[in-house]
Amino acid sequence: MLPQAAPHSPPGPGQGRPAMETGKQAVSNCENQAVVAVLTSCSSKEKNLMRLLHCLFFAEATFHFQLTAVYLPGVDNKSGID
Repeated sequence: MLPQAAPHSPPGPGQGRPAMETGKQAVSNCENQAVVAVLTSCSSKEKNLMRLLHCLFFAEATFHFQLTAVYLPGVDNKSGID
């Protein structure tokens, strides 16, 4: 008899995504802490943002990749976009 894997349940709110066993990982360096927080928690109170996140998660599952956001503070970000 072969050992059976434990059933996999999707993560709940604030639990993040499980690590990928196969596929690619894309790392996005971002200087906006709010964006990094939303992408790492996989949750937002904003309904329209959650629709976009669901599209992102569907694309990740379909094309076998995972997006990871990393916060990198800007060196001199006082003036915004030049």
